[in-house]
Amino acid sequence: MHLKNYFSIFLFTVFYLCQQFSVAQNKNSNESERALDSLNQSLKLCKEDTNKVNTLNAFAWEIKTSNADSAIKTCNLALALAEKLQWEKGIAISFSKLGVYYAYYKADYPKALNCCLAALKLTEQLNLKQLQANILGNIGFIHKMQADYEVALSYYHKSLKIFEELKNKKGISKTLLGLANLYWTQSDLDKALDFSLRALIMSEELGDKSGISTSFSLIGSVYFSRYDFQKALEYYLKALKINEEIGDRNGMANAYGNIGSIYGELKKYREAEEYLIKAIALSSELKNLASIKTHEKMFSELYERTGRPELALEHYKKYIAIRDSIDSQENQKKQIQAEMNFEFGKKEAVMKEQQEKERVVAAEKSRFQKIVISSVLICLLLVIGFSFFVFRTLKKTRLQKYIIEEKQREILDSIRYAKRIQNALLTSEKYIERNWNRLKTQCN
Repeated sequence: MHLKNYFSIFLFTVFYLCQQFSVAQNKNSNESERALDSLNQSLKLCKEDTNKVNTLNAFAWEIKTSNADSAIKTCNLALALAEKLQWEKGIAISFSKLGVYYAYYKADYPKALNCCLAALKLTEQLNLKQLQANILGNIGFIHKMQADYEVALSYYHKSLKIFEELKNKKGISKTLLGLANLYWTQSDLDKALDFSLRALIMSEELGDKSGISTSFSLIGSVYFSRYDFQKALEYYLKALKINEEIGDRNGMANAYGNIGSIYGELKKYREAEEYLIKAIALSSELKNLASIKTHEKMFSELYERTGRPELALEHYKKYIAIRDSIDSQENQKKQIQAEMNFEFGKKEAVMKEQQEKERVVAAEKSRFQKIVISSVLICLLLVIGFSFFVFRTLKKTRLQKYIIEEKQREILDSIRYAKRIQNALLTSEKYIERNWNRLKTQCN
């Protein structure tokens, strides 16, 4: 990304944070929206590339605890740009983050599941193991919140297996916390405490304050379930302190609620009410329905204990309304439909993959046949060419042999002719000898 882009984003990020501070002071949510719009206008000046997708996603992640709605809006911008660029990894990352925002901060589990399944499909295709493990853990959380514990457990274990293969300690720690929460929900307190302590040790080694805070909160919940309220309060206060340090407002809201619940059990009703008021105010500001539901139930129980039945009934009705909104049959149908679509997509992908394999095999066979035919034709041409060469060579050899034989014949004929002439011209030795002997006789 160019320096101009970084500078522009930096300026408007600062501007946005200033606006957020103003929101905290004035309780005016419209300021946040205007700040986000200003950021979006700034980002329009940046180059439309993968860096911009990453920047939008990073910014959304930073503001998720303070303003989940703005985080979702920003993440959707990142998703739209990634789809425009046809950048599949960016699409997968954006979907996975949207799944987190909808699940953990909005309690909109059908939307969360749809986003997670869309991201999971892409991570499987692209072999993005770490992101895949994160998504599996988030799907486990969604099923846990829907009380589908067996399915949740299977997803958590799938996530843990991948993180262990990758030797990713932070991922392992996060998944251990998910399992601890699941076992606590099922009242398996020994396993819940064991997984929480293992996650705490690993988070402390990594210096992961968010993981440490969540571990403290879960350990506190285990002690709460064992009626050791003082020990539970100790861990809840530790969790609150860390959440305040790191600015995790969602974690702060949960900690306020847990501490308020503990004070209720200790019959310190004034302190309990103070903390629950903080919890529900912050949860409402964050629009976290899951937290609001929990805190409304706590309020109802507190007012029932303190002899204020009208307030108890009022908050109980609010609790029921939010619970029904979250757990409605329509939402469950959407969730089932999302899973069916995902499974169908997987089967369709398997079928397409099988068809592609068959096509490749058929194409390979066809290619092999073409190679064989071509090879035979080439060999045949080579044989014909070689035969022609041999025939031509033999013909030439025969011609040369014929010429040589003719030359030899001519030479022999010449020799014979010369000999006949020689014989005709020269007197034979016997004739000379006979005449010589006759002369000798006459002289004697």
